[in-house]
Amino acid sequence: MTRPRRAATPLLLPPLVAVLACLTSNACERKVRPLDMGKNAASIIGPVTVRIHPSFTQVKDWNGDGKPDGVEALLEVRDRWNEPIRATGGVLFELYDYRRGYPDPRGRRLVNPWTASLATVEDQAARWDRVSRAYKFQLAYD
Repeated sequence: MTRPRRAATPLLLPPLVAVLACLTSNACERKVRPLDMGKNAASIIGPVTVRIHPSFTQVKDWNGDGKPDGVEALLEVRDRWNEPIRATGGVLFELYDYRRGYPDPRGRRLVNPWTASLATVEDQAARWDRVSRAYKFQLAYD
């Protein structure tokens, strides 16, 4: 004796309608919010040191004419565990003549300071170098 089969459609219809309604409405839109990190987060995982990387910061010729066009600076930010991290804020680069044998080796300023921002997502994307895990800046020098 065989039993009559029930149609599966009535059981699937309410969840399917709910999923379709969710997909077509703004009510189910995922809003990405940063996690609350607590009041001690900056002291635990925030930046501790910032340095211009000595090996990879170099005078560069970007247009291929054989003359230096500026300095490509790699700015490295590290946390308390000496791990490279990202940071936000503003950056100011100054270039001075070097004076050998002086307590303060800065001579005269060679160019006006370069300023850059790391305050927005776009700034971060434009400057972050995934290979070096540092920020890369092209500082043009006339």
